[in-house]
Amino acid sequence: MSTATEPELFAASTYDLEGTPTLNGAKATTISISFDTFELDHTDAQHMNLAGKLEQGDTLTLVVTARATKRQWSERPDAETDQVGRGYRLTIRDIGT
Repeated sequence: MSTATEPELFAASTYDLEGTPTLNGAKATTISISFDTFELDHTDAQHMNLAGKLEQGDTLTLVVTARATKRQWSERPDAETDQVGRGYRLTIRDIGT
């Protein structure tokens, strides 16, 4: 806690970012995404190229086309702080490198 003569180390307003999900006026303290399983097509050259890189243990940068198919909130009341989490489950439509 800060006093009148002591500035806050981290001003809460710094984290007032546009797009932050809120639940009943409380901002999400955690935001997570998870992906459904995506099966690679063994007849698709790009997919098999990706599989080969995975097999070699390469680090990949993926381009994923996905849509949020599930959205959920979680609340964790605590003695010191209340935490509100927002989660998104994504269904992958396409994947590439």
